[in-house]
Amino acid sequence: MATFLDAQLSTEFGDERKFTIFAPLDEAFAVNGVRNIGDYSTIFRKHVVPKLITWRDLIRLPNESLLPTFSDGFEINVTVSPRMRFLNGVLVAVPDMFRSDLVVVHGIHGLLDSNRVEQCHSAMC
Repeated sequence: MATFLDAQLSTEFGDERKFTIFAPLDEAFAVNGVRNIGDYSTIFRKHVVPKLITWRDLIRLPNESLLPTFSDGFEINVTVSPRMRFLNGVLVAVPDMFRSDLVVVHGIHGLLDSNRVEQCHSAMC
């Protein structure tokens, strides 16, 4: 996996060599109706941050922290809730699902969208 990601990311992002990827679960693509293969590159850029952010780093960020992405003008808003983190309203479901010196991958419950309003149920917050 690391070799594959390294090859993809070095082609896509050049010299930026350390990344955090917020990877939507497979179901998120079906739920959001993503069918055009051309959309994947745009979606991918919104989910990649040009630095390593482990779960330990993520839980230390203050509420409403903004993370830059490789999508021009798109930022990820980190919302703090006890023992949980939301990114543009999407729950981080599988923290540190992959971690190396170059890449950290966190699994999330949906696609990141700047227009999404955080929905926090009292049972979860």
